[in-house]
Parts: sequence; C-alpha cells; structure tokens
Amino acid sequence: MVDSNQFMRLLGYVPADFYLNDVSRAIIQLVTDFNATPVVGYEGKYKVAYTYDAGPNAVLYLPRRFVRAVLALIQHYFPAPTDIAAADYFADPYKVAATYPAPSSTNVIELANTKLTPHAPGAIKRILHAKIGDGPRVVYAGPAAGAGESGLMGKDGTPAKK
Repeated sequence: MVDSNQFMRLLGYVPADFYLNDVSRAIIQLVTDFNATPVVGYEGKYKVAYTYDAGPNAVLYLPRRFVRAVLALIQHYFPAPTDIAAADYFADPYKVAATYPAPSSTNVIELANTKLTPHAPGAIKRILHAKIGDGPRVVYAGPAAGAGESGLMGKDGTPAKK
C-alpha cells in the first residue's frame, strides 16, 4: 500500500497527474478504517490491502475470511448502478454470497468504524472477484518446442504451432 501511495504522488510534475479520484480515496479510507476495526486474531495486522493500477481502479487483496464483509462494505458505500443488471455489477463467479457468511444488514456499518457516507449508485461501475492462482503453467507444448522442452515459443523464437 505504501508503494501504491508513493506511485500516485505525481503532483510535482507539470502538468500534475491525478490518477486517483474521490471514489479511489474513499476506498482507501474504507480499507484503512476496516483495518483499524478490531478483529480477534488480527490485532495489528492488515485484514485487507489495496493497490492501484495506473488509474483510479482499486485492487484489493484479502484473506477468504474477510471477503464477504469487505464485499458488504463496498456494496453499502458504493451501491450498484441503477441502469445495469446486478450480475453485471458483481457477477459472483465464486458464489461468495453462498459460500461465505454474510454480515447482517444491521451491522454492516459497524464492520468499519468510518465516517464515510454512501456514494451515489454507480460510483463504482463493476466489482471483479478473482482468486490467487497456482502460478504460471504450460498451456500448450507444441511440436516446435523440441524434445524434452515445452513452451509457447520454438527454439527459433517463433510461436509454436498447434
């Protein structure tokens, strides 16, 4: 998070670059407040971390245990756009709603002791959810790879053919 914050400090350049917007800063505040909210076993530890791409799009990293709580907070403070289907706002590919225990609607605000107020619907256009994978792997070992070798490129540097 420190590296991400440092990267976004581009105000010293002329013209100044502004990657983060008000919603980006609100997400940072929500993450900060959620991390400051006590949870047994996580005293002094981050429960969720953020980083930003070269724009205002937040990427959050968190243990499975907190996925539903963070999702509930995001959906509370950044409601879905009213002009798209709920599945287009959050497709729920891993069945988060069914897999992880949901906080009750009465205690969502207590999950993060924050002074944020909910944004207008559509402040966030879409929520994407992915799991950390098992790393790089060979997807195709073509005939151009040669004996005992595998990969997407042949020895001559050209793409392997299927």
